[in-house]
Amino acid sequence: MAFSFVWDASFKAAPADTDNASQGASRIRDLKNAISERLVVDHSLAGDASDGMHTHITFVQQGADPATVALTGYLYTKNVAGATEVFYKDAAGNIQQLTSAGKLNHALLADSATSAGTVTTNANLTGPITSTGNATAVASQTGTGTKFVMDTSPTLVTPTLGIASATSLTATSDIVTSGGKFGYSGTIISTDGQLTSKSTAVASSGGSPAGGVLTNNAALAAGAIVSFNITGVLVGSNHVVIINHVSGGTIGAYTVNAHNSTNNTITVTLRNNTAGSLSEALDLEYCVINR
Repeated sequence: MAFSFVWDASFKAAPADTDNASQGASRIRDLKNAISERLVVDHSLAGDASDGMHTHITFVQQGADPATVALTGYLYTKNVAGATEVFYKDAAGNIQQLTSAGKLNHALLADSATSAGTVTTNANLTGPITSTGNATAVASQTGTGTKFVMDTSPTLVTPTLGIASATSLTATSDIVTSGGKFGYSGTIISTDGQLTSKSTAVASSGGSPAGGVLTNNAALAAGAIVSFNITGVLVGSNHVVIINHVSGGTIGAYTVNAHNSTNNTITVTLRNNTAGSLSEALDLEYCVINR
């Protein structure tokens, strides 16, 4: 920064004892200007209540640490790897580098005297997550686990779910759909053909709780009843089987019933309700539900 006057020996020697007294006022103004120019580098001199207060602090980079003096502390700057960094030296000669690479020196924050492990007073948290000292806990939760939304047996109140999958679902109230379907996915349903006759067993190729059978077109006499098994179905003793004649043959001409005879096997009973023999291949579809 350039000043109007260089503060050197010549300036400090002026005015000389032999100078004309008429130059006194000018010399006094020069001195005031020289002082104010230097003060405003770091201070406010606006002629108001802030006069003399610091606007900032400018440090001249030092080549070495200052000498240790009792009851005295120093704040100063030095060169560290080409950067000007801030230091503090206390009266005992302890030196701390306060900045590093343009930031606060994190090494000071990691000092054991200021680490979280030795802090004796912490502000305790309140709300869903509470803390006492350095220990934290979830004050009120549903379920357990490592996530804030706990992932084991949670209780959810009116949640909005997107696409969800589950291995089982237990409801204590009605399950209602709005505009959607309720049932088995088409990917687990198979339709299997019956060979030889209408009493021939059919093996389910899907191994699922829903499927279809295309019966043999063998003749079924008027009023006659025939039974056959569907094996490999996901069915047990606590299940109910629903079966319908959906296409093929004469709709309404037959009575169709089904029940689970053993685990994984459905027994289907088919009756011809007409007055004549029928030789038709019937498309039957079934599904299994819990009681």
